[in-house]
Parts: sequence; structure tokens; C-alpha cells
Amino acid sequence: MYHLLFVIQERGKFNSMVDKHSRELSDLKASLTEESDARTRLQLELDARESEIEQLKQKLVASDTVSISSGNDLDTDLDAVGMYIFVGISHLSIRIFCLLTTL
Repeated sequence: MYHLLFVIQERGKFNSMVDKHSRELSDLKASLTEESDARTRLQLELDARESEIEQLKQKLVASDTVSISSGNDLDTDLDAVGMYIFVGISHLSIRIFCLLTTL
């Protein structure tokens, strides 16, 4: 009889421990699901931001290319103007020299 009472008590302790661990396992599964969902949301947000950064980089490169291209045209135009001024000054100095020598 004593053994029977002991076995019943031990069985009760075991069932209590099983219930406790089952609740802990359920809580851990719920936490895992929440963490997994949060991680998925963060990964999607990170992917979106990386895509946005890549698009902005492409726009920046395109903008720099346009600026460099426009800048080269401007430099070429300025070189042509400078050459024109230089040639004009050379002609003027030649004319002045010719005028002075003829006097």
C-alpha cells in the first residue's frame, strides 16, 4: 500500500513537471515565431533600403556622368573661347606692331 501511495505521488509530480515543461515549450515556440516574424520584417526592410541605396547610387553615377559630360563640353567651349581670345590678341599685337613699324 505504501508503494502504491508513493507511485501515485511520483506520478503526480511527473505530470506536474510535464505540464510545466509543456507550457514553457509553448511559450518558447511563441517567442520563436515572434522573433522569426520580426527578423523577416527587418530583412524585408533591409532589402528595400539596399535597393533604394542602389537606385540612388545609379542616379548619382548618372548625374555625375551628365555633369562630367556637360563639364567637358564647357571646358571645350572655354578652350575655344580662350583660343579665340589668344588669336585675337595675337592679331591685335601684330597689327599694333605693324602700325608702329610703319610709323
